[in-house]
Amino acid sequence: MKNLSTDNYLIIKNKKMQDVYNIAARITRVDFPVLIIGETGVGKEMVAKYIHNNSLRNKTGKFVSLICSAIQDTLIESELFGHVKGAFTGADFNKVGLIKIADNGTLFLDEIGEMSLGMQRKLLRVLESGEYFPVGSVKVEKSNFRLICATNKNLKQKIISEEFRADLYHRINAVTIKIPPLRERIDEIPSFVEHFIKVLGYDGWEVSVEVMEKFLCHNWPGNIRELKNIIESAIVMMEENENIISLRHLPADLFADAEYSYLLSEDTSLKNIEKVFRESVIKYAIDFYKGDYKKVMTSLHISKDILYRTISKNPELFNHSKL
Repeated sequence: MKNLSTDNYLIIKNKKMQDVYNIAARITRVDFPVLIIGETGVGKEMVAKYIHNNSLRNKTGKFVSLICSAIQDTLIESELFGHVKGAFTGADFNKVGLIKIADNGTLFLDEIGEMSLGMQRKLLRVLESGEYFPVGSVKVEKSNFRLICATNKNLKQKIISEEFRADLYHRINAVTIKIPPLRERIDEIPSFVEHFIKVLGYDGWEVSVEVMEKFLCHNWPGNIRELKNIIESAIVMMEENENIISLRHLPADLFADAEYSYLLSEDTSLKNIEKVFRESVIKYAIDFYKGDYKKVMTSLHISKDILYRTISKNPELFNHSKL
């Protein structure tokens, strides 16, 4: 499965994320609406772009996105449908809407759960007929777009509380993809760290083993976006002659409220959590110390038996180290 651009980082080492992208790969072959569910910052737009970029619509149209909560509700209609000059105060020119720009391509609506009931009704009408009116116009416009929506809300609960239309919900989720949070994908954290450092222009820089241990224990409420922000902040705090991010470069209160209840779910166990953590930190330490096992053991305070037992049980994992 190929990577996208550096802005659309695609890291698939965790079993749960492999399942996500296996579903996404199947979806590229059809044209059904997709609903992507996940916490803020988990990479919902990355999955949406993957679907578009690997579908036929990548050859016929654009990927167009709108964050429904980022603009006032009164402006969403104009953003989506466009408007004609004089339609309202400040409409000094004709504006083409995102729905028109997405013709023969993909329209991605992030945070769809924040859309008002009035706009939900108008969006539903477009999905049913493919037709719409720009604001202030009496001329019918048409657009053939593929809709992908994303939300961090429980839309079924919002239907019960009458904040989301049931008919729209059934329209937008012909296929549902749920993206796990970063705290359930800790084996991908080293790869994300390496990626962010590289795309920020500091290829070859690293984080210390102590920092990586902290990263692997943190619950990441802001997910991938939080990790990227922390890497950026740490780089700012470094001196000119430094190229290794250490604990003193991180925000002082970053891990002050660390807790581990987030690790417990139906498909996890303490044994599995320990295994993933141990493998991830040992692999990172081997890479960091360029295969010097003595330094690895000293840094992690582990015995030769533990180190070699971990490597022997997971040869395929350690074959991909930077040795």
